[in-house]
Amino acid sequence: MWELQIKYTGLLKAWNDGPVKQLVPPDVETEHKQMLSAANKLASRFENATPKVLKPMSVASAMSKNLVEFRPYIPIIHALCNKGLKARHEEEIKEAITIEISPETKLHDLKNIGIKEKREVLEQISDTASREFNNENTMQKMKEEWEPLMFTCKEVAGKESKILAGDAVELIQTILDDHIIKTQTMKGSPFAKFMLDEITKWETVLMRTQDNLDLWLKVQAVWMYLEPVFSSDDIIRQMPVEGQQFKEVNIAWHNLMVRIDNDPRAFTVIEIDDLGDTLKLANTKLERVQKGLRDYLESKSGQFPRFYFLSDEELLEILSETKEPLRVQPHLKKCFEGIHKLNFDDEKKIHGMYSIEGENVPYVKIIDPIASKGAVEDWLL
Repeated sequence: MWELQIKYTGLLKAWNDGPVKQLVPPDVETEHKQMLSAANKLASRFENATPKVLKPMSVASAMSKNLVEFRPYIPIIHALCNKGLKARHEEEIKEAITIEISPETKLHDLKNIGIKEKREVLEQISDTASREFNNENTMQKMKEEWEPLMFTCKEVAGKESKILAGDAVELIQTILDDHIIKTQTMKGSPFAKFMLDEITKWETVLMRTQDNLDLWLKVQAVWMYLEPVFSSDDIIRQMPVEGQQFKEVNIAWHNLMVRIDNDPRAFTVIEIDDLGDTLKLANTKLERVQKGLRDYLESKSGQFPRFYFLSDEELLEILSETKEPLRVQPHLKKCFEGIHKLNFDDEKKIHGMYSIEGENVPYVKIIDPIASKGAVEDWLL
């Protein structure tokens, strides 16, 4: 009990006569709870003891009583020492208690002006400060989470250009979705009005990034599909307008990916001023190229309807190598139910056809694909 008395005397003096702003509320609350529990237990044990311990019992009871009287000031200490308090909150506290709390202000001084009567309003101000502080921390944490993110690029096999790596994009998309939800939730909070401009600006950045990333992946997918197609001189010769448009997109894509590869930091990438415009223009041109390509394939199928049995990829494989009639060979069984392969000679002239069983049917007339000058549909017809 005497050890408790020494501790109680020292701490109570520090709490009452030391600068209130230097108190650590969780420590005060913990120490107070432990001392009150110990004092109550001692007083209870002494109560049924012999008369010679009446003095110790009175000391324990006095400690317990004083600690109970001090308990209402713990929430006040929490409120006044809240780390979330800003100048605007300090001003509200000053208006509520009619004095300004300086670094030297003591709890004893505040007791003398009846601070206990202002407990409810102080807790309200502190609660508001805490919620606002949480929003500030959430915003700061989101920005910190973007710091290590990278838009990793990887090479396309056999090409000089690069594309976005899937793992890096997936991580960025996951964080992006999470941050958009957090930001929009925060924006609707009444405790975020003080930083509404910052939240709105951050939301704009996130939404723009989401739109750009969606468009970026769309452009990348179409570019990867069309790049092998327009690497063929035969296709470019037959589709000069679309070939030129794809060339422009190809240059823009290459320049963009070089820029990203040189500085892949996500924060830097999402702040590129012309990123959205570059991607939108590329997407518009690629849509024109795709439409032109669809019309081109449709026209070829119209001239040789059996091309409808082939996928676009298979048809493009044939049309991109018109000087190489043997490229048609793997697709013949789809175009003609009974033909497994053709009988080409060394000059690539066709003398007959084979079934899957190996039956050879010679043609009455030799077919020369080279004479068609690249018009595959003509010699197939």
